[in-house]
Amino acid sequence: MTNTIKTVQYPKLILVICRNHQRMVELIADVLNYCSFQTGVEELSDHIDFLISQDAAFAQTKGVIADTALVDETCKDLSVLAGFRRVTAPYEASFTESEKIRKLITYSADHYSAEVRCRHLEIQGEEAVFDVVCGGILSRVRINTALHTVEEVLACTSVLTAAGIPLAAILGYFNR
Repeated sequence: MTNTIKTVQYPKLILVICRNHQRMVELIADVLNYCSFQTGVEELSDHIDFLISQDAAFAQTKGVIADTALVDETCKDLSVLAGFRRVTAPYEASFTESEKIRKLITYSADHYSAEVRCRHLEIQGEEAVFDVVCGGILSRVRINTALHTVEEVLACTSVLTAAGIPLAAILGYFNR
């Protein structure tokens, strides 16, 4: 995708602490690469826009911006989230009322109150077709359920829109 405008000055850290960590790291990196961003996974190097890691210690690294975190109930130490500008989590997560989290953005396939949510889900063979509601914008997405789950799409959408990636660019990856 060539129409994404890059505005990253320093590498932004996307922290991923969740059950399916490896799968989500790969998916987030794939979407960012699709949007023409350079990514580093668990390794800081020159000329990257986003560092994706499960190691919160990168947030203390000079020149790295502790930007966004994707967490679920497997994140037991909420203090690691203190320096992050935004945190995304499932709506059902038990720590959603925590004061240690600055800006919490929730996602859900089932709860209408989540900031990023699914509506009008239809399963058609190996495809799922649904609307993603994010920031008041409703967008249609079609995924191959052999490759992605609805929850993965919502989690990825929530963390990447929180990091400043346009919704249309993210869903463009899934709608290919």
